[in-house]
Amino acid sequence: MPEVKWIDSDGQQRIHHDDNHQMVMKHGEDDSSWLKMDSWEIDFATAVIVLGYTENIQGHIDYLSNQNNRSDTDRADVMKKILNRFHELAQSAINADILQEYSSPTKWLVWAQSKGYKTNHLTSISQVKCSEVMPDNEPSDHGLKTRSSQLYELIWRVHEFLNKVKKPTAQQVWNEIHLRHKEHDIHNIIQEVDGRQISWCSGYGNEQKLQRTTFNKTLSNIRKNRLFRKTYP
Repeated sequence: MPEVKWIDSDGQQRIHHDDNHQMVMKHGEDDSSWLKMDSWEIDFATAVIVLGYTENIQGHIDYLSNQNNRSDTDRADVMKKILNRFHELAQSAINADILQEYSSPTKWLVWAQSKGYKTNHLTSISQVKCSEVMPDNEPSDHGLKTRSSQLYELIWRVHEFLNKVKKPTAQQVWNEIHLRHKEHDIHNIIQEVDGRQISWCSGYGNEQKLQRTTFNKTLSNIRKNRLFRKTYP
């Protein structure tokens, strides 16, 4: 359990959350299907990312709060604190249209990582391949409505950066990624860009490539999808 333990001046064991504001633990749930779900709502996302389980959390907190043991009451207080922290950050992202009320697991994980949360307890448990969650084939309009990859997010970010002056061509977007991707790549996914392809590694550790020959169609589909434009302003 990633939590900080120490003995205070009275000889009592004390508990605190880890540096990522998480207290991840296994709690007997079958979590192998979590990343295969079409969407997570905010309370579910909060629980699985911060604690790693969803089973009777409030009951567990209430039980710990009523124990005559400082480490148990510490744990209850910390659980409430880190759950509330994540929930408040997530709600602000929903209010800003960065996330939706029901967003895909991929979007939740990418957003959580951007806020300093670790998600390896989910990706390692589920053993879901990146291609199953964030496909890098030519996206259809339907595919973009339900899920999108970190690379598509980067492409749209670059497009909108250039669009401040004039609607860019696909070649101009490609050139910007080729020459200045470090200025736009907030998740550090790009490994190499040349005239033929973009090589990138997702947050799941899977290396993928987007060919220049399919880039125009990819960008065209991203442009057409209004939900994607709202999610990644």
